[in-house]
Amino acid sequence: MIDSSTLGEFRSPCENVQRIPMRKAHTGLIATLICSSMLLASNQVFATPDGPAPIFIMRPLDNIDWYKDPAHRQKPLDQLKYIPFGNNGSWLSFGGELREQYDYFSPPAMGFSALSKDDYFVQRALVHADIHFGFGPRVFLQLGQFNTWGHDAARAPVDKSDLDFTQAFIDIPVSLGNVQLTGRLGRQEISDGSGLYSGTLREGRNIRQSYDGVRLFANGKGWRANVFKVSPVVNDEEAFEDYADRNIDFSGGYASFMAVRPGLNVDAYAYNLQQTSRFVSGAPADEDRYTLGGRVWGAAAGWDYSLDIAHQWGDFGAQDINAWGSFATFGYTLSDIAMKPRLGMQMLYASGDKHSNDGEINTFSSYGITLRAPLLSESEYFTANNLISLYPSLTLQPRPDVTLKAGVNFLWRESENDGFYRTPFGLMLMPSQGQGKYLGNTLEAMAAWRINHNVTLTGQYTHFNAEDFMESAGGKDFDYVRASVNLKF
Repeated sequence: MIDSSTLGEFRSPCENVQRIPMRKAHTGLIATLICSSMLLASNQVFATPDGPAPIFIMRPLDNIDWYKDPAHRQKPLDQLKYIPFGNNGSWLSFGGELREQYDYFSPPAMGFSALSKDDYFVQRALVHADIHFGFGPRVFLQLGQFNTWGHDAARAPVDKSDLDFTQAFIDIPVSLGNVQLTGRLGRQEISDGSGLYSGTLREGRNIRQSYDGVRLFANGKGWRANVFKVSPVVNDEEAFEDYADRNIDFSGGYASFMAVRPGLNVDAYAYNLQQTSRFVSGAPADEDRYTLGGRVWGAAAGWDYSLDIAHQWGDFGAQDINAWGSFATFGYTLSDIAMKPRLGMQMLYASGDKHSNDGEINTFSSYGITLRAPLLSESEYFTANNLISLYPSLTLQPRPDVTLKAGVNFLWRESENDGFYRTPFGLMLMPSQGQGKYLGNTLEAMAAWRINHNVTLTGQYTHFNAEDFMESAGGKDFDYVRASVNLKF
């Protein structure tokens, strides 16, 4: 609880927001966004010290050791970061997030819609309790409330939900010599590697992807690994009605070997995704898809790089699966000159189906539960199925707390005998609906301002130029704008 006496004569800029009529939802949300950022940036509630570790997207990764010193818990909400209890070293930490976001599409659905535009607000509110018992176990509980206002088009099923658990798990640690093992049981988020095959946060959407199941972590000297068996959680808009989709079984493992050589880290991963009655094109069928891949990544002498290569095989109904994909990012940062420009390049090559009646599916699949979004565009329309992407970019830091990035992403279908796939709906256009491989290009721009330890403002812009296949299929140029404020403690 915040002690109002610590605020002195400070008057909240938000005190009159509640008088705004709800029928003016856009006005009210804009006012809430502005006043909330003013409140937190004012440093009247939160401390803005240099000491705390960064606040992660995946909040179970937060390191709150800095707050264990009473001298670092002077502000009201700082006191919630570390609360010791009992006599055996047990402690409790609270945290939360409020994200207010505005989205604008013109036209929506890449022009395959009668609407000329769609703009709306989404709101994400999260609060968590992280309980560490001195004798070993840990309990992590996170509740979320998700709202949306103003849609003209049909809203996404992951935009709105009443209160529910987004994460609720227990960790049991065990030491075996120099190896630390941790078993995790319950609802949890999963993200490993570059995000192409195994990142599942879905951070661009209002509701991120959670899973119900079990996971085992192992950490040794210079390496770490985890294995898991889970099912994705399906959002139900009613309170406490989310459920695991038992028609989907996702299992696998990811291992990282750190500093194999200076500037070189090596990852290896294997996954199995089983889905019953999955619909791609034609009749639905059961899918049993395996992915085996590796990644090399690191940084040295101003360069940074990451390269994934993976092969997929298995069965889709009576057809065999034989597909592959690669994803690479690399850049060079000129750290000795103004604004520290980084010249970057991102490349993706994901196979498409070669022949429709040969009994073999060649479409690499990374959409659905195994794709981090956004990955290829802030608009989130493009996914790594039958796709070639070439994306040069320039990143600038005019000051340490401000990041600017811009680039052009060129997009092709890998195979003319396969269609166009869109996040998160899968196959959007059949190969016969358009001509040519070239889809078009997107102009991508992003700006982020980290006001302080707790407040970040971001803005994104995408302009898509429809070409060849998209244009012949009836798609249009579109613009997308996103503006958000993210408040975390």
